[in-house]
Amino acid sequence: MQSIGYSTLAGVFITILIGAYFFCYPAEMQSGFDWLKRVFSSRQNLIDEIKGYGAYSAIAYVALQALQVVLAPLPGELTGSVGGFIFGGAIGSILATIGLIIGSSLAFILGRAFGMPLLNYLSSGRALSKLTPVASEQGVKTIFLL
Repeated sequence: MQSIGYSTLAGVFITILIGAYFFCYPAEMQSGFDWLKRVFSSRQNLIDEIKGYGAYSAIAYVALQALQVVLAPLPGELTGSVGGFIFGGAIGSILATIGLIIGSSLAFILGRAFGMPLLNYLSSGRALSKLTPVASEQGVKTIFLL
């Protein structure tokens, strides 16, 4: 197994902490999912939420970008455009890229740790046995095409 760099682990740890803060902080909401539904219901709600963190709004935006990579149903187009509205085009793009890198790293780490056990649990052995040779022999080409 390849070793994971300290910077990647630090990024994952920070993302998890900020994500936990997002889910636990809003006391007026029953759950983090209610909060996500409210925040992502409109662009203005998302802008207001990020601006509500004041001096920490850039960190909140990066964490939200990372979260939308890991949680696929969250709309990435919305979070990307909101960064430009709040921070301007250049800074918004840089912050969005940082969030996407952290989120992608976290998604790859989660995939590496839980991917095969989850696939074995969710799929039949026959389907998985057909896909395994394609992934191992032609992995790079297949991933590139997908």
